[in-house]
Amino acid sequence: MNAVKQRRTTIRGAFTKSANNLEDLLSSELSNVKFDEIEVTLEQLSVKFKQLKECDDQALDLLQQEKCSQDIYEKEYLSCEKYEDRFIALKTKVNRITKPLSNEDGSSKIHSLLNLFLI
Repeated sequence: MNAVKQRRTTIRGAFTKSANNLEDLLSSELSNVKFDEIEVTLEQLSVKFKQLKECDDQALDLLQQEKCSQDIYEKEYLSCEKYEDRFIALKTKVNRITKPLSNEDGSSKIHSLLNLFLI
């Protein structure tokens, strides 16, 4: 269990650093936004989240095998869920900003984004 928790702590740190970086990019001035950088950072965050999810699943499985109390299991589960919620929120923000909008005039992603912020 200690090895799983140690690995998970390292991955959580990397996830948090990457998530903070993505939040900084998303909160930048519109003129400074680099869509490629946002998409790359999201992909990096996705890889870290996948690794984190695997560690979380292992840790929760080990807790069940150790027959821990419901309170301990629930506390651990809720801790894992916070990271998943943050990942989903960031992914949703990025998708909303970067997905191509269907415009009849064929305008670019940047034009669509400007319109989104001006509305």
